[in-house]
Amino acid sequence: MISNKSAPKSTFVPFEVPRNLIKEMSPEEKAAKDKLENPTVDENGEHIETVEESRLEAQAMQNMLDEGVANVDKKIEERNIAMA
Repeated sequence: MISNKSAPKSTFVPFEVPRNLIKEMSPEEKAAKDKLENPTVDENGEHIETVEESRLEAQAMQNMLDEGVANVDKKIEERNIAMA
């Protein structure tokens, strides 16, 4: 049976880094840090595609597919007219 007693209050206090230990980074240090944390190439030197680049490529591929389907449909229609 579960009792309805209230749980004891938590005494947890989140850890905060003292301000004197936090170092402001120069723009060069920040750029170097960002390059390490957000690489644009993998360990083999291959370009890592971003989400936006992937979306653009997918849209271009979809456009090519749609264009190809339209061309096939057009050829079928022309063939049907020629055979009639």
